[in-house]
Amino acid sequence: MRSVLSSATLHFAKIPEPAMTSTARKILICSHLAVLGLGVMLSLRVSQEPKPQVSSSDEMTASGSSSEGSIPAQKQTVRDALSVSDSNSSAVYAAAWDSLKGRFLPKQDRLLIEKTLLEEWSVIDLASAVRAVFAETTDQGPNGFGKVGILTLLECCAPGIQKDPLKAWKLIPSNAFGWETVRFRSAWLSCMIEANPVLVFSILDELPKHERLATLSRLAEASCTAKNPTTRAAIWTQLSALPDTPSEQESLTRIGESICFYTAPEELTARLLDENTPAARKIYISAMSLALFEVMEDDEFPKPLLLLPAMLRGEVAATSLKYGLVNEERALILATIALDSGNLDALQEAAANPSFLEFTKEMKKPLALVNWALRLPEDPRTLGIYRQSIEGAASKEYETIQAKIRTLPPGWQREQGLAALATVKERNRAEDE
Repeated sequence: MRSVLSSATLHFAKIPEPAMTSTARKILICSHLAVLGLGVMLSLRVSQEPKPQVSSSDEMTASGSSSEGSIPAQKQTVRDALSVSDSNSSAVYAAAWDSLKGRFLPKQDRLLIEKTLLEEWSVIDLASAVRAVFAETTDQGPNGFGKVGILTLLECCAPGIQKDPLKAWKLIPSNAFGWETVRFRSAWLSCMIEANPVLVFSILDELPKHERLATLSRLAEASCTAKNPTTRAAIWTQLSALPDTPSEQESLTRIGESICFYTAPEELTARLLDENTPAARKIYISAMSLALFEVMEDDEFPKPLLLLPAMLRGEVAATSLKYGLVNEERALILATIALDSGNLDALQEAAANPSFLEFTKEMKKPLALVNWALRLPEDPRTLGIYRQSIEGAASKEYETIQAKIRTLPPGWQREQGLAALATVKERNRAEDE
């Protein structure tokens, strides 16, 4: 901060607060960093002295400019009285922050003061600036800090975070702000995802699971929306290098769901056809699966999917069934595509997803699901899918499905179908009791 702050703050704390003149308000708004100490001090002086006559052009200059030269005489007078070292003292900023308490200021003026003060204070002493935010944002009194909100004020500390991001991050594992540390962590992530998204990958494993997933989703969006193409490519390199392990599957799915809305289905198809890392392949499959329901228009569904080789096409179609409740008609088409592809492994994996069971229970046309299940070949991988489909459909329309199964000729489908019906009947009896 310029050296105008420290002595001006002391004056500000001591002088009684008269009403502000319009000229004083203009000075408050346009003087930026000096606004807290110098601007308010001058406003108080102006209100106690005869108001000089100024031309309209002079008034416009005072109100419309935020440059160093907008109020040179007043600034120079105060600057000459201060030492340079004072401007680098965290205590000066703390005193300036404290001097706001209990003082009425128009909301926009206060926001400008808070923003300017926190931006510079955070560069000098980030921890103190953040603590000041947390100490004040619970105050719902006349000073209005509570109305601004913690996250808004924390965002003003971005310059301090960006100055040394890793040093700033160390405040988090040390729990520097007690229970409020989690909010600072969110502010750090928001700041760095925008300023240096590649760096965020270095701390991913230190995040709780839910926040790690959310952060990966935001990084995935940044890989599509960042203004700098080099940045987009760098983020994607990191995302596609994630391990294709069971523990990472949810992350890869979330990343795919995030890029789905920024990448045309035809482009996803092209990328799937290229050689990719295992993680990239899973990401694109996830993105394509959701796109089949959320992005493709009726006139293009499911054309991009049909451009893929049979086994890959089946994997995408089967994976997409977890979104089946979004559009039952599309889900039945995709279930047929998955079955006709011959990729029974993908179908078996899809049926293991809890959302597939929900889909079978909530279908508005349960008989259509049974007709699809009756096309399943006899195979150890299809038995669970068949039973699950019959049970789900019967939970919706038991009598109709029972009549259908009883018309089947002897064989595994009739036997397994009747067993599924018995399970549903027993479950219904238990629920009634």
